[in-house]
Amino acid sequence: MKKNLKSALAVLFTVCLLCASLLPVFAADPNVYKSEGIYLAGGEDPYPFTTTLTFDPASGRLTVDEAAGNIISIENTADLIRWIKTVADGVKTVYITKTSIISHFSNNDGLADYPLHQAFAYLSNLERFELEPGNTELTVKDGVLYTRDCLSLIHYPAAKPDKSYKIEESCMEGLEPFAFCNTKYLERLEFPSARSSLTYFDMEEYSLSAVDLETGEPREGSVKQIVFHGSEEAFWYINDFREGNNVAHQAEIVYDTPSTASSFLDFFRVTLPTYFRLLLKMLRSLF
Repeated sequence: MKKNLKSALAVLFTVCLLCASLLPVFAADPNVYKSEGIYLAGGEDPYPFTTTLTFDPASGRLTVDEAAGNIISIENTADLIRWIKTVADGVKTVYITKTSIISHFSNNDGLADYPLHQAFAYLSNLERFELEPGNTELTVKDGVLYTRDCLSLIHYPAAKPDKSYKIEESCMEGLEPFAFCNTKYLERLEFPSARSSLTYFDMEEYSLSAVDLETGEPREGSVKQIVFHGSEEAFWYINDFREGNNVAHQAEIVYDTPSTASSFLDFFRVTLPTYFRLLLKMLRSLF
């Protein structure tokens, strides 16, 4: 009897130790992703970084919160993507705090230079972005995420209910990776009328994509018409994107060349002020 009691106590003690060792795993909140580390760059002092993504299942809100001024803050893209997939179906809104900068990230795992851009592409039910007041580096216009002053379009929500969308006139720096990815309802996409060519539209790989994110194979997308304000010659010269995984390979492209008077007015109304914004942006980066 004593032998059985000792054996039972030994088993109980072992189970308790095992449970104690697993407690942090069970205690971790599956709706929170956190990345921490030390950022090092040539000629700069090292500093700690923290990026926290929090998902609220009740509201469908995914909050992106970063340390102020921290633009390189994802340690491992594979971990981030794995976590995003666990909450992706429930995400309806992405809320970005005033200290967050969604920009050109880099990491050492060799998977992606833009981990948050890639992560957003998995949010197939995302309807809109929201921005905390005080964020000076990003702009949200009608639920679409842009960089400051709408110079570059970062991401168009895949489940935004609108059937037609025109890119902001001030979007001189073009489209970021996965900017338009596997949209559900968008049927007509119009480029800015102030652009007479795609010269200033540096469209990154997968900027306009209809692709299986796991295999990279083309899939059917919702965009059926692309309106381009310029000539066919200029369009093809800059970027022949009717190939591969791009939405343009399955969309009708309408060429609407603006009149001379319209182009002249747009230059002073849109293009010239935007050039000044780009110049100020460059000066800010230097100092």
